[in-house]
Amino acid sequence: MTAYFDRLRDAYAITLGERLMPGAGVYGVGAIAPVMPDKVSAQAWLDEFAEDIASLDRGSADIIPVGDPWKFMRRAAGEGLAGIEGANGELFPDRYMFMVRVEEAGAMLPTVLASITDAGWDKCLTRSGEKPAPT
Repeated sequence: MTAYFDRLRDAYAITLGERLMPGAGVYGVGAIAPVMPDKVSAQAWLDEFAEDIASLDRGSADIIPVGDPWKFMRRAAGEGLAGIEGANGELFPDRYMFMVRVEEAGAMLPTVLASITDAGWDKCLTRSGEKPAPT
């Protein structure tokens, strides 16, 4: 796996009760799972916004490790989310979008985790491993 997916593997996500906390993404294609690069920054972010998060009345907030990026994508998609982005774009600028291959159209869950940079699409991750950027 490249550093791009390694950074996601090492990141932490915010939960509300048993579910991932949804957030607004840069691209506006749907709600995203906000993440932070490490446990310390995730806890600091959670502490900073604790009062606002509590006002959502969606359960107690916590942080969890992302772990396997592909499995995390599948969990996030199963909860209705469309991507993964940094809760703080300066600390975690990486962005990921969930996709399916054309031959898998209609699948219940995405099968491709696509990384996105400011220059466009980058490498993708599938259950069988990393793939080059789409052309």
